Order: sequence, then C-alpha cells, then structure tokens
Amino acid sequence: MTRRDLIKRASLLTLLAHPHTFVNALANPSRNRIRISACDWSIGKNSDLGAFDVALQIGLEGIQVNVGSTENNL
Repeated sequence: MTRRDLIKRASLLTLLAHPHTFVNALANPSRNRIRISACDWSIGKNSDLGAFDVALQIGLEGIQVNVGSTENNL
C-alpha cells in the first residue's frame, strides 16, 4: 500500500465514521471561517489597552491581553 492509498482510505474511513461533521461544515460555511488573533506582547503592546487599536489596524479579529507582569505582582 502506498502512502497515497493510505491517506485516501483514512480520509474515507473518517468521513464514514463522522458524517455529521462534514454535513455541518457544508451546511454552515460561515461558521467554518478561521479567526486570527494575537497576544498583546507579540504586537509590542504588553499590558496596554492600545493593543486593541493595533489589532484593528492590522486586521486581527481578536487580542489576548496580558493583565500584568512581575513588576506589579500579577
């Protein structure tokens, strides 16, 4: 059996074992959109509410805000 055959068979087996997953994905394509977000420190705004503005400017849909650091015991 080749790797390609293995992948085909595994895909088919997955489809047969979980058909509701694929039916739901096809029925609701808007729910399957990938959302992109980042941590505030990764965009240079560690523990700064300005991270929301930067995230909006660069097209992110979410931001994880760091609420503190070792300096303020959080």
